[in-house]
Amino acid sequence: MNASRKKLQTNGPGKYDWLASYVRKESSASMVAVIIKGGSLGDGFSVQSLDADLVLQLPDFLEGMARQIRAQQNGGNP
Repeated sequence: MNASRKKLQTNGPGKYDWLASYVRKESSASMVAVIIKGGSLGDGFSVQSLDADLVLQLPDFLEGMARQIRAQQNGGNP
């Protein structure tokens, strides 16, 4: 199976958890989400939060980000 087609781990520490820890600590953030595409360890992501409720808000945040990216691709039209 191609490395980029492997199922991503969504529970527990991921292969980029160390990077999420670093970003969270250095930025003093309440929550961080690190998304890696084509990294040295392959594709992956890690989410860390000091408040579980923030993690529940992540899907809406990511959907909003996706809408903004699509709007930019369409010349500012959603």
